Amino acid sequence: SAMKKRLAPAALAVAAALLAGCGTTALPYAREMGDMALLRTMGVDAGEKEGDLRVTVSTGKRAAGLQGEGQPPLILSAEGGSLSSACLAMQGLSDSYVFYGHVDQLLLGEELSRRGILETLQYFSQDQELGMGTQVWIVRGGTAAEAISAEQERGVESRLSTIQTDSEMGMAGMTRTVGETLTSLMEDGSAYLPGLVPGGDGALLEAGYGVVKDGMLAGWLTG
Repeated sequence: SAMKKRLAPAALAVAAALLAGCGTTALPYAREMGDMALLRTMGVDAGEKEGDLRVTVSTGKRAAGLQGEGQPPLILSAEGGSLSSACLAMQGLSDSYVFYGHVDQLLLGEELSRRGILETLQYFSQDQELGMGTQVWIVRGGTAAEAISAEQERGVESRLSTIQTDSEMGMAGMTRTVGETLTSLMEDGSAYLPGLVPGGDGALLEAGYGVVKDGMLAGWLTG
């Protein structure tokens, strides 16, 4: 039927994306769509070991079972010598297949940002599952892992979506994508990224703009 013809390429595209993404070469075994952790938000921090990166990911609120009852977000965290090795380590932390194709929100910890963000941004631009349209924020005076965990009940992605919508309507500061940031860094040698801080109730609040020069956070603009 026409429906089947339309569905077949979509299924193939999903299969191809799964096989290609975030450092994986093949699935260990076939999995059901319902057994997938569809990630929405990724946070990257400096790791505990010198030169390491810690990656924290969140699925957003999940519907479970036939009734679709809301479950809290699945939050996973792994450390590695590179982003790809941390992403790969993530697969072993959950029974679900961890799928990066829906990630469109990136949080960068301040310490990582002071060390340099180019490696992270370039990884997003080169990985087949991640993309240049991903929105980027710097967590001012804190880590991305803390920011993602602080919003655990509601899910950090809903707060970031609200900030993004408010920005588009002119009710919040300007947001930036990976692509816009990389272009600014290549053409001008500098870029600005919106900052966020966890408020008293854990909700992320706007906190000025981080000025990135030569790929590293140089300071903050406020007011």
